[in-house]
Amino acid sequence: MKKIKDIFLKKQDICHEVERQNPYEEKLHQYKRRLISDGFYEKKWQSIKSEYTKINLYGIGMEAVGESMPRLMRMVYDLYENKLRSLELHVVLPLFPDTYKGGVFNDRALELIRQYVYIIDDSNIDFWIYVLRNHKGEVNLNSFNRYKFREAGYIVTKIGTPIIELSSDLIVEAEKKFAALHIEGEFVCIHAREEKEKQANYGEDYARETSISNCDINSFQQACFYLQQEGIKSVRMGKFESNECTIPGVIDYANQYYDELMDFYLIQKCKFMVASNSGLWVLPGYFGRPCIIVNAVGMTTGWESCVFMEQNMYMPKKFWSEEEGRCLNLYEVLDIVNECHVYYSNFKEKKVLLIDNTEEEIYEAVKEMNLRLDGVWKESPEETECMRKYRIIIESWYKSHEYAKERKKYGMKGYTINESKISWSYLKNNLYLLDVADVLLRD
Repeated sequence: MKKIKDIFLKKQDICHEVERQNPYEEKLHQYKRRLISDGFYEKKWQSIKSEYTKINLYGIGMEAVGESMPRLMRMVYDLYENKLRSLELHVVLPLFPDTYKGGVFNDRALELIRQYVYIIDDSNIDFWIYVLRNHKGEVNLNSFNRYKFREAGYIVTKIGTPIIELSSDLIVEAEKKFAALHIEGEFVCIHAREEKEKQANYGEDYARETSISNCDINSFQQACFYLQQEGIKSVRMGKFESNECTIPGVIDYANQYYDELMDFYLIQKCKFMVASNSGLWVLPGYFGRPCIIVNAVGMTTGWESCVFMEQNMYMPKKFWSEEEGRCLNLYEVLDIVNECHVYYSNFKEKKVLLIDNTEEEIYEAVKEMNLRLDGVWKESPEETECMRKYRIIIESWYKSHEYAKERKKYGMKGYTINESKISWSYLKNNLYLLDVADVLLRD
């Protein structure tokens, strides 16, 4: 409720400031207040009340794609699954953390999601202020925090089966903009996380703390050359990207064509996405497109309410223990990530260095992904056996841990462990990951 109150106060302050500056705006506000006093909003409220059995208000953070979209998609999925009653009106109030300096992570996202759920925005906030001032007791606030955190568990879908889609009007608009990119045939979206956006919206300290998720866009070069040979273009995604992409033939959409609507259109249309450990990788699954995550860090949290798709793959960074003088095996990686999450200072305290994937490793993984999607990948007996051992380790660790520490810290229950397929082209060259003592693998 504090957030709602803050919005009310901010709205009042803005109105007072406008009134002092512009007498014409004052007349408009007088007219608006007269309409309200004459019952304009009251009639609208009574109309809504007669149409729905209950009006529910939910607060959902709108500060980042990797945080906001899973919460919004969980709500959409709950509507699909009838966990939210269709005869009730479900209203979303955008919220923002106190430390956040920006606005809605993507304004066009509101247009996209509005097809599925009712969202309070600039066009209707005056009405809802009126409602909450005069009819607060008639609005159900008991589930206000239902989507405060990302819910444990995946949203399961299949390739080509989207959870959400752009409307026909949005597609028409996007196709006109897409023509400027001169893309014919298949293309792949690529993204290497940088920290400029975090610096702008969260400050230097947070950007530094989460910098272990960064990677270099130019480490995708061999992969992009391979895709070009296959007749597939590469489109660099992102926002506030400062590192120059020097890879010949890559369309630097992030710096030359960026558009909030096109973020969704490109991902909906691409063959697959290659993304680093950032929030952007959550989008492809919601549009029914597969993704390979390179330089992955999070293994035990960060997957909540994201899409599980059989074709998804990942490739982790290497976790080098300075005390042991070696890379950590898979069980140890799960342990250390559970302790440190994605925070630089935690890994530094544990004396663990994170080593980026090489250009060759990214190329091999992208090639594997492309071959799998084309249906020509052949699984060897060695791969079958190693993947079996890999699954045993993952499942054994999961069974022996009651909660994810990062989730428990914020009062959340449960785990959503990384269920994506690890790239075989990576695992076969890093079989030390499977060197886990048998005693740890017992039920």
